Formats: sequence, structure tokens, C-alpha cells
Amino acid sequence: MPRPSSKLLTPPEWKVMNIVWRKKACSARDVYLLAGELYGWAPNTVRTHLNRLVNKGFLRATLIGNSYLYRPKKTLAQSLFQVADDLLDKALGGQAGPLLAYMVQKSDLSEQDLQELRSLLDQYEKGSLSSQG
Repeated sequence: MPRPSSKLLTPPEWKVMNIVWRKKACSARDVYLLAGELYGWAPNTVRTHLNRLVNKGFLRATLIGNSYLYRPKKTLAQSLFQVADDLLDKALGGQAGPLLAYMVQKSDLSEQDLQELRSLLDQYEKGSLSSQG
């Protein structure tokens, strides 16, 4: 039975994307050498993940000679926001408050992050910030 196609990254795909985000542009060989070193993955495993990431729209593959150059189509932030949107859609029947409080407690927030959060909460309370983002 075929697996359902998801627009979210799987844990191994996150690992591949982290390599590509770090390098900004790289060949399959660059990825499988590092993935092999970090995770013990075979080149075919990496190629499979790269193909899936291209099909999901996370990577752009450009043919150069007889190999592909991979570049991210989505930034790390865009990918994290996509996961956050999915999580919030599923969160506690739409009750995101406990989830947000937990995330704040688990985060190492800078003073600037805290100021930004306070500003967002102030705007939200005044009704000038949509709850839909």
C-alpha cells in the first residue's frame, strides 16, 4: 500500500534539509558524504530523500553536467512555520494557549524575543493582531 504523501518533513528529511540549509547549495555527493558520516546512511538512502524533498517542494535540483546541484526552495523558518501551523491546527481542539505557554517555557528566549512577544500580546489584546496570523 502506498504511503500517504505529506507536505511536512519526516525526521530523516529534516536531517537532509539541515545539511542543505547549512551548505546553501550542494551536490548529492556532498549530502551523502556528510549524512554517511553523521548518520551512517548509504548514498542510495540520501538520493531517495533528496528526490522526495524535490517532489515535496523543499529542494530545487539543477542539472549541472551529469549531476544535480540542490538548493533549498524553503528556508528553515518557512519549514518551521509550516510545522507550527500544522501543530496549531491540531492543537487541543483549537486551544493553543497551553501549547504556546509550554513552548515559551521550553525556549531559551532572548530579551529581544521577550520584547517581541510582549508587543504581539499587547497588539492581540487591543484587537489589532488577527488570531489567524
